[in-house]
Amino acid sequence: MKYTSKLWQKLLQKVEQYLPIKFDFTPAPKRPHPWQIRPVWHENKKAKSGEWRGIVTAGLVNALPPYVKMIYEEAPAEARERIRLAAVAKNKPEPKPTDLVKVYLDEQAELKFNWRAIGTDGSPDSVSGNASSGNITGVFEKVPDFFKRMGVADANPKIGGKVPETTRLLKACDIVLSQPRTSLTNNITISSTILDSTLLSINPGFLVPPNREAFLSALEKFVIHPITPSFADLIFQRFIDTPRDQLHLSTAYLLSPVLPLLDPTDLVDWQVYLKYNCHHNLVHATQQIENRVEFVPISLVLPLAGGLAQPIINYILSANNFFAQAALDFYQQRKLNGKFYAI
Repeated sequence: MKYTSKLWQKLLQKVEQYLPIKFDFTPAPKRPHPWQIRPVWHENKKAKSGEWRGIVTAGLVNALPPYVKMIYEEAPAEARERIRLAAVAKNKPEPKPTDLVKVYLDEQAELKFNWRAIGTDGSPDSVSGNASSGNITGVFEKVPDFFKRMGVADANPKIGGKVPETTRLLKACDIVLSQPRTSLTNNITISSTILDSTLLSINPGFLVPPNREAFLSALEKFVIHPITPSFADLIFQRFIDTPRDQLHLSTAYLLSPVLPLLDPTDLVDWQVYLKYNCHHNLVHATQQIENRVEFVPISLVLPLAGGLAQPIINYILSANNFFAQAALDFYQQRKLNGKFYAI
């Protein structure tokens, strides 16, 4: 049960009335929540340019911090020393300066933002045309009301029409948490036989990822495609099972100064705004078969040789019964996507 602050204070006042207890109300300590982002401007001296990155406050998934992929020479000193010692222990060479390595959030990893444009300079998510009028209409991402009040205008849905007047430009980037998990596989083998017929072999199973560590990524746009495979989709391999679960943690917005801009590609004077969807450490759990449907084994009783042949018959049928139960479990558990729980 969740208590609001007002309700909690009323409960404490009632306790004070009936018990000799006095409560002192003090402000909560200033401690950043998990997954909070501190934007930093990273200057690239070699390319004589820069880019915005984010240092994410370490959050936990199943009591472990996720990692971010970084270039080895740009990784924090603590992470480079850990990677170097691990390479020495395994008698492997140290990574090259441009190699991608894992840097965990508690090592001050920097997440590189990948921006998409929103508003008058944005790209449509989809386009449709009218043959009779010749008009082409696009579906654009809407500008949040907060940034509309700052001067950012929505795009004109009519492709090729007049561009709306805007005083600022806006970009955005989605920060996504990915947790690898076991996924479904469905190997189908088709072999030709005689008399214009084919032999179809279906082998349902599971694929366990070698690396189960959660990781963070900055995507231009996070899109969820709900997939609910049917029985026929599973049989004929028409389903797609992604080997990970994803959670949209936050969205970073980048607001430009008032137009006109001297150099639209120089983002150093742009302002970063953050919108959070999660403030807690997480536990990830995959689905399980709650009510397992038991397959009725195939049995065949033949009074041959006084029953001496029965063990052989049972041995032959056991392989079919095992496969039938495995296939039934597979089709019952065709959704392996898990869930994230806040703790």
